[in-house]
Amino acid sequence: MSPNLRREIKEVKCNGNEAKVTFHNGSTIEAVVSGEQSRGFRCNILIIDEFRLVSKEVTDRIMRPFLNVNRKPAFTMKPEYEGYPIEENKEIYLSSCYFKADDAYDKFKHYVKSMLRGEDCFVLNTDYKLAIHHGLLSEVRAESMRKEMDEVSWAMEMESLWWGESESAFFKSAEVNPCRTLVKPFYPPTDLEYIDEKDKRNKS
Repeated sequence: MSPNLRREIKEVKCNGNEAKVTFHNGSTIEAVVSGEQSRGFRCNILIIDEFRLVSKEVTDRIMRPFLNVNRKPAFTMKPEYEGYPIEENKEIYLSSCYFKADDAYDKFKHYVKSMLRGEDCFVLNTDYKLAIHHGLLSEVRAESMRKEMDEVSWAMEMESLWWGESESAFFKSAEVNPCRTLVKPFYPPTDLEYIDEKDKRNKS
């Protein structure tokens, strides 16, 4: 940590009940769980890490309302700053890619389209090569991981590719996947079960 940043920090708490950094100016960085117990929390910048693991319902009903109150610096109370523009709160979503049938892909597409329309948002998609370029990941480590991961997992986790059918596909994964789980499956009996049931029928 740089000396300048260290001087700005008043207190750091990191235990089983709280993870919080408090700065001398009153600002904080806090980590909270993505669940009902966090309802009512407030912030000005919301960062959801691995957001594909957080359900859309929790994100919309619990996490995004964190941003309902805008930041209002004390200097804006002075007469000379009357009418000073309000700084909008921000949302940041971080995640590896996943299947196209997941809600995360819909959110990804939504923000890509919004960015292309010139709206105030930004989407960045990078693969493992960027981490190698900046020395965060070694080529040896990447190659070792590639040998142990299947093609789909590697594509999603390391190449930042969403996996699934094309936009023009007739059958959608979201419609087909639920049908792949049998509600009442039939399991062939073992040899012993077959003999036992056969003996019961003969006796009856």
